[in-house]
Amino acid sequence: MNYKDLVSINIKLDNTKYNIYQPIIGVLEIKNNSDVRLELDGIKLELLLRHKGKGETDSIVLENTIIKEYKSINVNQTIVLDFSFSPVNNVSYNGYNVTQAILLKTKVDINKETEKLLRNNKLSKLKIGSFFRGIFKPDFYDEVLIKVIKANANYKINSASGLLKPGKSIALAIIGISFVVCLIGGLLLYKNFDNKTDIIYGVIALFLAIFVFTYFYKLGPSLKVGDIKFKLNNIEGNFYEAVLNFEKRNQSIKEISAQLLGVEKVTYDNGSSRSTAKHTFYESKPHIIKGIASSVREAIELPKDSLPISIINNDFEILWKFKIVALTHNNLTLSGSADINIGFEKNEVETVKITGVDFS
Repeated sequence: MNYKDLVSINIKLDNTKYNIYQPIIGVLEIKNNSDVRLELDGIKLELLLRHKGKGETDSIVLENTIIKEYKSINVNQTIVLDFSFSPVNNVSYNGYNVTQAILLKTKVDINKETEKLLRNNKLSKLKIGSFFRGIFKPDFYDEVLIKVIKANANYKINSASGLLKPGKSIALAIIGISFVVCLIGGLLLYKNFDNKTDIIYGVIALFLAIFVFTYFYKLGPSLKVGDIKFKLNNIEGNFYEAVLNFEKRNQSIKEISAQLLGVEKVTYDNGSSRSTAKHTFYESKPHIIKGIASSVREAIELPKDSLPISIINNDFEILWKFKIVALTHNNLTLSGSADINIGFEKNEVETVKITGVDFS
């Protein structure tokens, strides 16, 4: 017999899956399968949001309840407890590197004297590994996954405004990296070769060529377009309004495409260092805006799929971004993106306490 089998924990839920507005309602059954009376310090039930991926695990306690109604459980006795939790304002998600799960965790906390009695009474019947499990983790646990979906809920943009500089960041990054590479490479060549004048001119010529190329295709067009201020507003239905204000009034932009991106991110141990893995799990269809003036207002649809909302949980992040791509009249593309915060529309749902309901 295994130590964990000395106590049976079973949860019956009123639904096989929930939408984000439904309370989690169920019945908890705990049975004493041992030969001794269980004296309890308490029974704890937690509603958790858990992220897993790349060997990392982090959990957030959404809600919990400690039940002290029962002080003990007799041999072969089964106790039945009703429970309900508030609706979960997020969804289950199985991604590329990250899994987001909602679950119920039960802990049956037995007192010290009962711990000793269980081990001593069952010593001859317990497997050696299970015996030591009883020493180092004497309480009893159980976890049940809960499927939560978006259903008919609408997304809501909680915070979305900022400044976009299409093409400018990548242009400056290319120039900066090129300068460092040329400088280091030039110093190494200068130190190891005799024709030092040619090396100096060659390195300068290479950097200037990269600079001119980057300026022509990225930095110059970006400076012509200028900065773009954006603000995203919620409007009726599953839509948002994108408001774009252009720093410069110019004719260089042929059209702009706007879209939302959903990105999962996990930071994990990779040997002696820490690494980060990202994956874009959602990319909306680009919304094309033509006839660019100094200010633009466009209504754009929010996602229809059941997707996780913005959240940070230690090593895990679910990020949402607003991205625009500007197409110039010279057919050059300039892109820029900014982080935004997306949640679900609030809906008043009252949690119902239940008694005597059989979900079998």
